[in-house]
Amino acid sequence: MKHSTKRKRSTHSKSDSPALRTPTNGASRKKGRVAIIVIIAGILVYWNSFSGVFLLDDNGRIVGNNAIQKLLPISIHLKTSRPLVTLSLAMNYGFGKLQPWGYHLFNLTVHLIAGLALFGIIHRTLSLDAFREKFARSAHWFALAVAVLWVVHPLQTQSVTYTIQRAESMMGMFYLLTLYCVIRGATGARRQGLWYLSAVITCASGMGCKAVMITAPFMVLLFDRTFLERSMAAVIRRRWALYIGLFTCWVILFTHGVAGRILRPGTTKSTTVGFELQDVSAWEYAMTQSQVILHYLRLSFWPTGQALDYGWPMVRTLREAIVSGGVVLLLLTGTLFAFFKKPWLGFAGAWFFVILSPTSSFIPIKDPIYEHRMYLSLAALVVLAVAVGYWAVISGLKRLSPNPIHHRMVLAGLVVIAASSLGYATLCRNSVYQSRQAMWSDVLAKRPDNARAHTNLGLALFEQGNVDEAVRRYQRALELKPDLRQARSNLQAVKNRFFIRALDLAQAGQKTEALRLYRKAQQAVPEDIQVNINLANILASFERHEEAEIELRQALMIAPPDTDLTLLARAHFNLGNILNKQRKRTEAIEQYRMAVAVDPNYHNAYYGLGFVLEQNGLLDEAIEAYRAVLAIKPNHANAQKALDAVLLRRAKGRDR
Repeated sequence: MKHSTKRKRSTHSKSDSPALRTPTNGASRKKGRVAIIVIIAGILVYWNSFSGVFLLDDNGRIVGNNAIQKLLPISIHLKTSRPLVTLSLAMNYGFGKLQPWGYHLFNLTVHLIAGLALFGIIHRTLSLDAFREKFARSAHWFALAVAVLWVVHPLQTQSVTYTIQRAESMMGMFYLLTLYCVIRGATGARRQGLWYLSAVITCASGMGCKAVMITAPFMVLLFDRTFLERSMAAVIRRRWALYIGLFTCWVILFTHGVAGRILRPGTTKSTTVGFELQDVSAWEYAMTQSQVILHYLRLSFWPTGQALDYGWPMVRTLREAIVSGGVVLLLLTGTLFAFFKKPWLGFAGAWFFVILSPTSSFIPIKDPIYEHRMYLSLAALVVLAVAVGYWAVISGLKRLSPNPIHHRMVLAGLVVIAASSLGYATLCRNSVYQSRQAMWSDVLAKRPDNARAHTNLGLALFEQGNVDEAVRRYQRALELKPDLRQARSNLQAVKNRFFIRALDLAQAGQKTEALRLYRKAQQAVPEDIQVNINLANILASFERHEEAEIELRQALMIAPPDTDLTLLARAHFNLGNILNKQRKRTEAIEQYRMAVAVDPNYHNAYYGLGFVLEQNGLLDEAIEAYRAVLAIKPNHANAQKALDAVLLRRAKGRDR
């Protein structure tokens, strides 16, 4: 691979290590100011994130996770799939229980460290011989622009403000620190071994945060070959021990079950990743990702329409992905060819695609898109944007003014404008994390057919006491996705709340209020026949027999095949009673017969049947019904008395 860096390396020292300018006190002061600027920028745009609430996966992994409530023994946390993330959550819980601000403070700290590491990487890369002449006086400011824009970009909010996604930002921090340590070791005259050891430690730490870290050793190797050494042979010869250490870190991922989840995840509904994921193939996922990647690119340069949960549909046919797939393939091809003409550009493209590859390639994941997956890949796009802006401004201003101070002022002004715009967007984006209702309302404003968003908004409304609207949200979710268990279980919870209260009121004689609550329970779960039965009983007590009949017939119509037989028999029996009160005796007899057909041991249904048969003059059949009651319950006094009366009546009739 031939590129300009080879020619520049002819001036290397005897050790043939990539040259860097010797740091001066002035340079140290500059770095100090840079750190302050990056930190202040991050705090300014994330100050309102501290009042954010726990959302979505936070509930299961933080709020409802008993494992994080004990910090010791630490070994418990190290056995989880993301040990350092779990350990950090346990530390947060130990300091502030479930106070969200502490978790957000940790997340922001991680993000700022990552931003400073990114500055260090860019600055030291531009200080190499290959770039020294071009960026002699602007390396600091170029790197600062990249770091600040990356830190304040609203696409990062999901990794920083969405609490549990610290897994992404922690992994990203260790990823960047790993590369920074390698650069320091490769370009420093002293303590190389210590820097390389630090790189292995940070790489191992990243593996303990998220599986995307699996790409880190490869990207470090690619950086080494692109910017630091003349050939791959030189890379291996100089730093073979380093790469053995880095690639050995993969063992951490495999021992924590990453390979198993991908290759043998099982076929349960709880499976979220792997080649055996239900309802989506590797090919369908790859086609879907072509659309997702273009969406990521659009958000990187025009961050509007962000959503926590996109509910992105899977692409099932090649025709749907022909345009997006062609664009992504063109970008991949361009990345490959760039290595031969502009190696730094090729590396930027590789950084974008390789880091996205664990989540945006062909390995199926239940949720095909999440913005936090762009946490590190965004850095490549920011570098490209700053580079293009730098080139365009310098080229254009040279014609107007040769004074470099004017150039820097214009560049600084543009960076401030861009950072201010992105920062304001980040502040606005953080505001929707202030409550569950705000977040899920925001999602539905952008994705109105997102069933999971309707469910979660319903839950937020239910917690606020707006039960009627919550029920409508749950029902809308089931219309969109009939197999959504959470929505169905939430409706059951609403139904149970009203049903139990209605039972208590009915027993206390407050039948009017009980009737109202039964109606609400019915609205929540229309297919629950127990509600219809109890509702019919209340209506019957008010002598509203026609309405009671409607409720019971509705109950029998909607009863699912797996309905409890005792409950089904009771519905037939109660309907028989209601029909009998309306003097619809033929229909009543039919319902009683259906009740005993469903439950042959239902003695009350036999008794009701006997009573109506007797009233219709069908004495022989009435006798059989009463005898059936006594066969089931020999001490049934009313049945015995009725049987004796019918026998006597039949005997008198025969005597005449």
